[in-house]
Amino acid sequence: ITEKLVLTAGVVLRLVLLGYGEIQDRYSAVPYTDIDYSVFNDGAYYVTQGQSPYNRATYRYTPLLAVLLTPNIYIGSYFGKLLFISCDILCSILLFNIIKTIYPLRYNIISDKINKSNLKIILAVSIIWIFNPFVFVISTRGNSEAVISLLVLSSLYFFIRAFKNTQNNSTTTIHSAKKNVYYLLLS
Repeated sequence: ITEKLVLTAGVVLRLVLLGYGEIQDRYSAVPYTDIDYSVFNDGAYYVTQGQSPYNRATYRYTPLLAVLLTPNIYIGSYFGKLLFISCDILCSILLFNIIKTIYPLRYNIISDKINKSNLKIILAVSIIWIFNPFVFVISTRGNSEAVISLLVLSSLYFFIRAFKNTQNNSTTTIHSAKKNVYYLLLS
C-alpha cells in the first residue's frame, strides 16, 4: 500500500459520496447536504452583490468563508463541497508529512530498503484519516470543518518543521520533541 493509493481511494470515495449526495438531495425527503451549506451559499450570494454575508439572518461564520464560496454562485453549488473535499484530502497529506517528519523513513544502504515499520505508522495515520466515516461524511455534506482542520494541521506541520530545523541531533531532544507533539495532538 502506498500513500498515492490511499489518497486516490480517498478521493474516489469522496467523489462517489458527492454524487450520491446530489441524487439524495434531489429525490429524497431527507437531504444529504448539511443545512448550513445553504446558509454558506446565501452568504456567498450576498457577497457577490456587494453586501454583507450577515444579511442572511442565520449566517454566523467568518466572512472569509462567504468569499471562498462565491464561485458557488457563478460555477455551481458543488464548488464549495469540492473545496471542502480538497481541504480534507490536503489534511491527510499534511498528516502524512507530519508523521514522516516525526518518524523519518530511514534508508538502509546494505539491504537497499526503507525502514518498513516507520512506513506502516505513517500510512496508518493517513488511512485512519482518509477512511474515517466522520471525516469523509462531514466534508462531502458541505460542512466547512475541513478548512479549519487544514489551518490547524498546517500550523502544526510548520511548527514541527521549524522545531526540527532548530534542534540539535541528540536522542533526548528528539524523544522530547516526539512526546511534545503527542501531547499537542492529543490536546
